[in-house]
Amino acid sequence: MLALAGAQTAGAATVGPAAEQAQEQAERAAGTARSGDVIATYKGKKINLTANGWGTAGNCTEFPDLTVQCFDREDEEKAATASYKKAKKGTKDAIADAPAGRSDLTAQSATAGAMAVQVDGDGSGCTPYGAVRLWEHTWYYGRQLTFYSDGSKNLGDYTFRDQTSSICNNDESGGAALYDWRTGMPDPQIITGWVGCLGNLHSYSYPYGGDWGDKADELTM
Repeated sequence: MLALAGAQTAGAATVGPAAEQAQEQAERAAGTARSGDVIATYKGKKINLTANGWGTAGNCTEFPDLTVQCFDREDEEKAATASYKKAKKGTKDAIADAPAGRSDLTAQSATAGAMAVQVDGDGSGCTPYGAVRLWEHTWYYGRQLTFYSDGSKNLGDYTFRDQTSSICNNDESGGAALYDWRTGMPDPQIITGWVGCLGNLHSYSYPYGGDWGDKADELTM
């Protein structure tokens, strides 16, 4: 769950932009449960996402116990998630069952000059309950990266830095923030509201010029 910082406390010491930026990054990093390279299971073998990338995998999922599995197809990911839920049910690393009124989140894809329509397979913004999902391309196409565990995610560790163009947030509660790391100036963020999606980050203005497409270095959820 993303907790947004409140206003500065009255009487607090004034700090320069670089120091403030470093402090904010440190506070977000304190919520990172993972350390070291991200090692995933793909086709029965271990691959180092951080050092060697995804290979031919189409989607990767980090489960609540911080294990990562990668797949060629979405049906493989769904089967692995169902198996994980069954194995971990009742433990601290369980994927929670959706309460009444909540379910998987299905976004809507869109094409230029046409009304938004729901689509199946590639281009579907379907995001399981309890997860935040990122896509490489707009409107939920391309490689997809899914997270179930709250905290700060350095997307470079997953070879997904500067590669996010759409996002869905179906976490149990709270927003999901994408940050772009800057040097000597505040890190911009764009927040995806609870039970919401941003299908085309290229359509959102970026504070320092341009747009938010392929800008995200960090996810906080």
